[in-house]
Amino acid sequence: MVAASTGNWLAAPQPVEHAATLSVSIASLPAQSSTGTVTIQPASGTNAVITVSYNAPTSTVSVTQVLSGAGEASIISQYEWVELKGTNLSQVTQDWSTQTTFQQDQLPTSVAGVSATVNNKPAFVEYVSPAQVNILTPLDTATGPVTVTLTTPTGSGTTTVSAPATMAANSLGFFVFNISRRFIPRRFMASLTVRRI
Repeated sequence: MVAASTGNWLAAPQPVEHAATLSVSIASLPAQSSTGTVTIQPASGTNAVITVSYNAPTSTVSVTQVLSGAGEASIISQYEWVELKGTNLSQVTQDWSTQTTFQQDQLPTSVAGVSATVNNKPAFVEYVSPAQVNILTPLDTATGPVTVTLTTPTGSGTTTVSAPATMAANSLGFFVFNISRRFIPRRFMASLTVRRI
């Protein structure tokens, strides 16, 4: 008897006295639904093939907050860093550093299969994780209520969810840094010039 599955989650030890046991490795189960096969090879006659299916549990994807990246205000604007917070937003944690679109002088609109739109315009995706996705909003002169959508891989397909947001012409804020001691970055020091009078 031979078993085969994507990710080796299904195993079939050699049968003993005309009995066989299939085993499923929980640790090896894929995030997406998968199928495996078990082939029974008798001493004589035709092989019998049995298909074993595994349906990945579906998790609810939800965007609970759309916040400005600078100060986490609830009002966003065009061409601004925005945080989408929620649950099951991505199956992995990854940033845009490995995206090939940079080679064509373009920002990526998808990272690890996760993409987003703001007011029906594609946003640039910088970072994805299960609890947060960071995007750079597209150029858009719209103001007032807009819809932010997120599309993410789930199970054997994709899920698209929406969340309301308020867009303004400008959304001002400060990026906050927690620094426990004083220091001046070397790059900043190198850029300083002393003017002599």
